Amino acid sequence: GFCSQSWTGLIAQLCSGISIVCWLCALTPQIYLNWRSGNTESLSLSFILIWLSGDICNLLGCFLTNQLPFQKFLGIYFCTFDSMLCFQLFYYRWWVKRRDSQLLRSMGFSDTSYHHHLAPSSSSPDGQPQAGTALLAANYNNPTAPDFFEGPAASGANDAFSLLDPSSASSDSPIIGRIIAWVCCGFYITSRLPQILKNHRRRSVEGLSLSMFIFALNGNLFYFSSIMLQSFVSPPGLLLASLPYIIGSVGTVLQDFTVFSQWFVFRR
Repeated sequence: GFCSQSWTGLIAQLCSGISIVCWLCALTPQIYLNWRSGNTESLSLSFILIWLSGDICNLLGCFLTNQLPFQKFLGIYFCTFDSMLCFQLFYYRWWVKRRDSQLLRSMGFSDTSYHHHLAPSSSSPDGQPQAGTALLAANYNNPTAPDFFEGPAASGANDAFSLLDPSSASSDSPIIGRIIAWVCCGFYITSRLPQILKNHRRRSVEGLSLSMFIFALNGNLFYFSSIMLQSFVSPPGLLLASLPYIIGSVGTVLQDFTVFSQWFVFRR
């Protein structure tokens, strides 16, 4: 009945809000860990760049399909934090290394001995990066939850519901939304693979923030739950329109569990 639909919609909104909060907090632990350790050697550059590409694509989708200001804000927020991670990676991995190398050469040390001392050794038993050298996780496996408070989905799923709305900004919006949705899905479901491979090769997860992956996992789980709950009180086409976001969320959740399994295996 109506009461049941109201409760279902309310719970869907709650799941959506929790998902957004999780994503707002997701990158902070890794950024802090990088700053504290001065080291980003454990992070996969491809992982971060693919995640950033997905978020940039999502942000473009927000503007091209004329989404709500809140959704645009979320898109800008996530791209900003992704960029901070990228900056840390390049700063600690190349600029600091180059600066210290030049300093040591001026003191009479060879550049070869410097890099041999600081670079993580592939033959190291635990694969840990060495001190002196220097993620996200990603994304935002699908970085955000649908905003059921306003109708259209929030950043990262910004077109799943507006596709069903005949009052979309333009007749091209549904087509643009579908294309962007699937492109974002492709970025997000492949983003963690480089990091998983790097963890396997290093036989270590040292330098990665487990909190980042926990926030990402919960963000995706609550996001998926919000879509499924909303499907009970929405037009029949909702699930089909939301398919790329569902695939993106489920795919990244499975990869998050892979990272967790690596965490327990490599830290034993």
